[in-house]
Formats: sequence, C-alpha cells, structure tokens
Amino acid sequence: MVHPRADADAVTRDPQVICLGEALVDRIVAPLASAGAVAPWVDYPGGAPANVATALGKLGTVAGFLGCLGQDPPGDAVLAALVAAGVNCQGVQRCAAPTRVVLVQRNAQGDRQFVGFSQGHAADFADGALEARALPEPWFEQARYLVMGTLGLATPGLGQSMEQALVWARRYGVMTVVDLNWRSPFWPRPDQARDRILPFIHAVDILKLNQEEADWLFHTQAASQILPTLDRAQLVLITGGAAGCWYATPTSEGHVPSFAVPCLETTGAGDAFLPGLLHALGQSPEPTLPEGDRLVRAIRYANATGALTTTQAGAMAAQPQPEAVDNLLHTGGFLG
Repeated sequence: MVHPRADADAVTRDPQVICLGEALVDRIVAPLASAGAVAPWVDYPGGAPANVATALGKLGTVAGFLGCLGQDPPGDAVLAALVAAGVNCQGVQRCAAPTRVVLVQRNAQGDRQFVGFSQGHAADFADGALEARALPEPWFEQARYLVMGTLGLATPGLGQSMEQALVWARRYGVMTVVDLNWRSPFWPRPDQARDRILPFIHAVDILKLNQEEADWLFHTQAASQILPTLDRAQLVLITGGAAGCWYATPTSEGHVPSFAVPCLETTGAGDAFLPGLLHALGQSPEPTLPEGDRLVRAIRYANATGALTTTQAGAMAAQPQPEAVDNLLHTGGFLG
C-alpha cells in the first residue's frame, strides 16, 4: 500500500475525515514500582477524537479537528501536536475554561485506568464548550467520514455540536463513525449516560466499541447481535486488545486476529485502531463500505496500528508511521 506523506499543506486542505470532540491532556501516572526511578507522571496530548485526527495525519489521510481548547499552556501543547501531525485545525475554538487534564493510572502490565481530573468537575473544562454555531459547515460538503465519541454527550455545548454535525453529515452524505469510548468520570450523572448514548448511536453508520463497552450498553459481546438493534449501522466493530477484532455487517461477520507485539501501555490503542481502519478504507474510491476480503484487510491494518501504539507511551506520541504498519503487516505474528 502506498501512503502519501502528511505535509504542511494538509493543515489548510479540506479534510477527508472530520474528527469532532474532546482534546485534552492525558497525565500518565507511573506504576508504584517505578515511581522512585522516574517522574511520578508524564503529560501527553490526547482525547479520542484528537488522537484519531493525529493518527490519520501521520498515516497520510487529511483530517480536520473540531474541538475547543483552553487558552492555557496545555491547550497550546495539544494544538501544537495536532498541527505537527498535519491536522487542519482551522475549526479549533479557544475559551477561558481550562484544558482538561485526565489522570490515568498505568499498571506494570501496561493497562490503564482513568481515575479522574487534575482540577474541577467533569463539566468544567474547555472541551465541553464547543459552540455549534461556529462549526464550519463547508467542511461537511467535502468530507468522507465524520468521527466522534460519546463523551461529549455529557456536556451541553459539545453535545449540541455533535447533534449539529450529525445533521450536516446526513445532509451531505458523510459517513458517520462513533467510537463509544465509555469513561464514567466524564459524566456528572453516569446513571443518565445510557439513555443519552443509545439514541445518538442509532443515527450512525459505523460503531466501534470494546468488549466491556459492548457488555455495558448491549449486554452482549457479539457484533452480529448488536448490529440489528441499530437503525442505520452498516458496520459494528468490537475490539478485544490482544484478542483481535470481531465485526458484523448486514451480510457478513467474522474475527480478525491481532499482532504479537511487546506492550508498554494500552493508552490510545483503540484511538489508533479507528484511524487505521479509515485510512485503509479511504484508499478505495468507492463511497460504500467494502465487504469480504477488502474489509478484512482494512481491519487487519487497523489491528496493526492499534498494536504498534501499545509499544510506546502516550496516545499521540506512540502512533506509528505507515512504514512501521506495513512492516508489521508483512512480518508480524498473529495472536489468537
């Protein structure tokens, strides 16, 4: 597969993929065993939609990011990371609220747990203040995919922006993609999350979630059982880390194994899987989703980008270059 290089011109080009939602800082807290040898934490730019945008840029797909950042050093750092990856940030908004800093505990096996925020309450941060009236509608006339999570539904401003984006996506024929990305600390009332999320995902074309999220929202880990319950979905993907990915379309279902790589930490692995998939799908001029071997190849590519991200620390910082993905696809061993 030939990959165009992200370049300086990409930051002003109309995006093929629009990523809308939170951009923030992941404060990775080291395992206790290593706390005496290294700094107790390291800050990395993050946020699922922002992670997807930077990974796409590194792979060579032009992405645009729509989100709100604080007028503070963490916001500057996140914006700089987006621009460095070739992401069009002309739709980024800035506000007086602080950029969100998420506390992430990493254990010795590399698994992470979201434990809270560095300051304030869940709804007090800049990412929730994205204003729908300032979104660039012309982007939707040219884009192929719109990518969002569901964390923004917990805040009025970002939630309204997400609803507006869905309206424009449908108007202009943009395929909608949602990564569930369930994080209860983001919700002021976690008990209300299910009732807010379910109606929203009924309007999307591609749904990606992990096994725990599938159990929580649908009480099953079978993609083939989830797909028929959704109004518009053409593809459901359930990721299982080292166990690979299960998928279902209206006409097929299957499992694609992952790759054997040394895992340092899992932060951002799912956020690298999705851009890998969209980058691979975007190589085809066909506007519809592929079936059969073409779809499996795209999922294999996504598994490779996700696996490689676990070999380094951070989310954006660990995202692979296309040469590394191609190398793993050709030489890497599969897990079960």
